[in-house]
Amino acid sequence: MDLPYIYLQMNNKLAIRLRTGICCLLFLLVFSCSDSTPPEPYGAIPSQAQMDWQQTEYYMFVHFGPNTFTDKEWGDGKENPKVFNPTALDCKQWAATAKAAGMKAIIITAKHHDG
Repeated sequence: MDLPYIYLQMNNKLAIRLRTGICCLLFLLVFSCSDSTPPEPYGAIPSQAQMDWQQTEYYMFVHFGPNTFTDKEWGDGKENPKVFNPTALDCKQWAATAKAAGMKAIIITAKHHDG
């Protein structure tokens, strides 16, 4: 039994539905493949410097302040300033770690809300 024979044996309503469905699918297929233009930018457009910054991808962020010595996650600036006295600071170790990890640069927060 081949397809045309089966198609001829179907009742008229089923044949119409089948043809309509096939035509709809073909219509959607043809018109969904057309070229479309990208949408116009909306809002602020990043500058080239901002785009370059995003491409750097992997930076080390160092927050070195009084909280480093008080073991607090979030300081309030009320710690004694004498607590911040880095005598064994090894910044070369930070740089070596960043380089070994494949980082592009280091961002240091030296002054923050905690003092």
